[in-house]
Amino acid sequence: MPSAQSETPQPPVITLPSEGRPNRRSAEYDQYFRLCRAEQELSRDTGDCLSVQDAVLSDLPASDLDGRERADLLAGLALLNRRLLREWLTRAPGLAGNRPPASQPAQPAPADSTTALYRWKLGHQLFHLHLRAMNDTLIQATDAARESRWPQLSGLLQELRVLYDAATAAMSYSAALHPDAYQGEVRPTMEPPFLSPGFSGLFNQEHRQTVRLLRRLRTTLEDRLDDADCGLPDHVRSLIGELAAAQARNHANHVQICHRFVPEGASLLRRHLEARRDGCPGREG
Repeated sequence: MPSAQSETPQPPVITLPSEGRPNRRSAEYDQYFRLCRAEQELSRDTGDCLSVQDAVLSDLPASDLDGRERADLLAGLALLNRRLLREWLTRAPGLAGNRPPASQPAQPAPADSTTALYRWKLGHQLFHLHLRAMNDTLIQATDAARESRWPQLSGLLQELRVLYDAATAAMSYSAALHPDAYQGEVRPTMEPPFLSPGFSGLFNQEHRQTVRLLRRLRTTLEDRLDDADCGLPDHVRSLIGELAAAQARNHANHVQICHRFVPEGASLLRRHLEARRDGCPGREG
């Protein structure tokens, strides 16, 4: 792969769990956004979270996120930190020989001329950290719904809503770029010769798992709605509505970002598929 991208500042490499064996496109996606797949390890996971957090907080003042988006992003960071602290407390008796968590040394803040690609990748890394937390929470929420543990389910649904809005804010941060910077500095790095044709967020392993787990939670909740003997409490129904609203905000935000950067709607994957259909091999456009 050409090394032109290495000339600009890069966010830290972070480690995320893998579901089975990733395909070639998912592996390429991970490499682009500097994601490494390995078994979970608390000290390393904590260091990764701190590294991304430090980098985002350093760059956040220079972004154009509004007050609501900044509040949502910071609320998500608070939840990520709380989850890690709980893990450390839970495992504390067995951590005598575990090295303390340490974040990776932060690079100097990039100059204005190199901010776009750095922020694009860093924001996606934060997005992945939120998705990972959401996936863990979705599993717990589904179990709680299945076993009618309503107080626990209520707390988990509230966390999911916060994490969903935080993930939306992370993508807003990632896209806090001028459209010209996206077209001139970011989009070309996702095309040949740097990456294979048809690069897409569809190769995001965490998001695929999120979609599957959301579907499972929805099915479980619908089953409880149909249970005449043990329906859902009103406060749980209200929280489900709040989570659905957060999902709607996330979708609207994604559409807005796509329209802002690619107003004609021609994603890299769509262009690639259209080029294949029309018999035009090689690089699109």
